[in-house]
Amino acid sequence: MQIEYFAVLISAYLIGSISFAYIVARVAGGIDIRQTGSGNAGARNVARCLGAKYGFLTGFLDVLKGALPMTLLTSPGREYSGYLALAAGCMLVIGHNWPVFLGFKGGNGLAVSVGIMFSLAFWITFFVSVFTLFTGWLSTKINPVSEFASPVDIEAIVGYLLFPMFLIFFGKEVWVVMMPLLLGVIMLPARILNIKKAENESEYTIPVRNTE
Repeated sequence: MQIEYFAVLISAYLIGSISFAYIVARVAGGIDIRQTGSGNAGARNVARCLGAKYGFLTGFLDVLKGALPMTLLTSPGREYSGYLALAAGCMLVIGHNWPVFLGFKGGNGLAVSVGIMFSLAFWITFFVSVFTLFTGWLSTKINPVSEFASPVDIEAIVGYLLFPMFLIFFGKEVWVVMMPLLLGVIMLPARILNIKKAENESEYTIPVRNTE
C-alpha cells in the first residue's frame, strides 16, 4: 500500500509538471514562454505575450489539471485517505511550479490550486473566487495598493484568508481546511517574487500581442 501511495504522489507531481502555458505558447505563437515576457510559465504571461484568448485557454487547462486528478482521488467509494489527497494536491502544485519537464521553471500555481479547491468545495470556491476577483479589481482603483502588488497577488492574499474560514464554517474535514493553507505556502515564493517585480517595473500591464 505504501508503494501505491508513493505512486499516487509521483503521478500527481508528473501531472502537475505538464505545462499548458509552454504547450499553448509553442503551438499558438512558436515561442518559449520561459524566455518571453516575465519568463513565468503561466496563463498570465501567455495572455501578456499572445493575447487574452490564449491566456484564458491556458488558465482553463490549468484549472482542469488541478480539478480532474483531485476529483478522481476523492470520488465516492475511494480507498485513499483524505490526507493522501492533501499530499497529492500539494504535489500537483509543486509539479506546476517546478516542473521536471521544463528544468523546474514553471508557473505560480494559482489556477491549479483553484481547480483543486473547485473539486473539493465547489460553491465555496465559486463564492470566494468571485469575491477575490472583485477585490483584485477594486485594488486597481486604490493607488497605494496597486503600486505595491498586482490584482492577482491581492486576490491570492484575500483567498488565502477567506478559504479556511468558510471551510471551517461549513464543517469541512480537517484535511480540506488544510489544503488552501498548504497550497498558499507553496505558492508564496512566486507571490513574493511578483511583488518584488512590481516594485521595479510595470509588471502587470499586459500588452496583448497580435498573432493573427
